[in-house]
Amino acid sequence: MRRIDRIADELTAELLGRVEPGGPHWALFGHSFGALVGFEVARRLLDAADAVVDGLIACSMPPPHLQADQLPVASDGDAELLGWVRAAGGVDEVLLDDPRFARWLAGDLRATLACRRSYQVDRLVPLDCPVLVAAGAGDPEVTDDDLEQWRSCTNADFERVTVGHGHFFLRNHQQSLLELIADRLTRWRSVRSSST
Repeated sequence: MRRIDRIADELTAELLGRVEPGGPHWALFGHSFGALVGFEVARRLLDAADAVVDGLIACSMPPPHLQADQLPVASDGDAELLGWVRAAGGVDEVLLDDPRFARWLAGDLRATLACRRSYQVDRLVPLDCPVLVAAGAGDPEVTDDDLEQWRSCTNADFERVTVGHGHFFLRNHQQSLLELIADRLTRWRSVRSSST
């Protein structure tokens, strides 16, 4: 798929198909491109009658209304795409040295860029759930201002944190990230319970 709206529509339909009235609450997590998908799925779930979204955790991505102007590479050539992943530390070198894997990964990255290019937010409608934005220190893909701009994506609580270093901080700081997520899920649920 090369459009975020189609990806979000299918994921939302799948999630809603698994929910009975009064069923589970959702919290969404997305890293990099996944943060945009997470935002769109949260928006759709919040519009659904029986879904409850406790919060969105968006990592290492400019906010939806700014992302199109900040693509990580200028061209779709294999060498540039794989060079970006190698420089960002996103994939183990042994995998990048495998020609079949490298071809597959370049194709996947091309599709991701196509999604980002076609994704335009003409009018940002903030989410009615908390948003936590996390990034690694020194991430070349996002600036502090980019991360702060996520504040306009919610009508509820907003928080921004730094975890580890770099764009793929979650590879080396998984435990810290999991503890952060567990803490925020508990907090969001507590706030929601006390307000109902």
